[in-house]
Amino acid sequence: SIGSALASTFTRDIYARFLVRSASDRHYLTVSRVVTLVFIAISFAYIPFLEAGMVAFYLKITGVAVVPLFTVYLMGVLTPVARCSATVGLVAGILCGLTRFLDPLLEFLGATSLPVWWSNTWWGYLWSIAVTGMTMIVISYIVGWARREDVPGLTIFWPAVDENSSVADPGKTWLESSRFNMPSGPDYPVPSADRKTIWSISPVVLAVVLLLVLGFLNLVFFW
Repeated sequence: SIGSALASTFTRDIYARFLVRSASDRHYLTVSRVVTLVFIAISFAYIPFLEAGMVAFYLKITGVAVVPLFTVYLMGVLTPVARCSATVGLVAGILCGLTRFLDPLLEFLGATSLPVWWSNTWWGYLWSIAVTGMTMIVISYIVGWARREDVPGLTIFWPAVDENSSVADPGKTWLESSRFNMPSGPDYPVPSADRKTIWSISPVVLAVVLLLVLGFLNLVFFW
């Protein structure tokens, strides 16, 4: 849900990074649960004031929180953007999404409503992606792109470095230690018994199949 996504982002990327950096896992789990309840309570508080209904509001609020967060993760996987650009890009994407809720305020002030190509829910998804991604690229140009040794195995833009390369000190903060202690995933493409690649279970093939299935369900079956 949106509340869970926002709570996870707040706990890991803001609270654990800037406020309390070296607490236990139990502490951060408790904070995440409390923040989740707060976000859910706030989201339900809006329901009595919705004129278009909860579904329309959900679709619109997705462009505020979920789409920018998705873009941040996608940029982090596909490109060597600077790490600090994630926070700036996420804030820019959220602010971009929030502007699409300004029409009632503009009408109250007697101003012209926002153009449909900006305020429309579906167009808003594209603007959220564009603003978040471009902000991260601009910040990366200003502060410098991530170095190869800073993101070993975290992106597909560069190959993973070997185990003897320098990595961040695992004992500095909870974020670094949790990342350092994560179990290693399997190598892909998955080899068969005779060590030959099984193309049919390649991540690329599976991703394409998943997109086709989701496209059929959303555009044909549920349309």
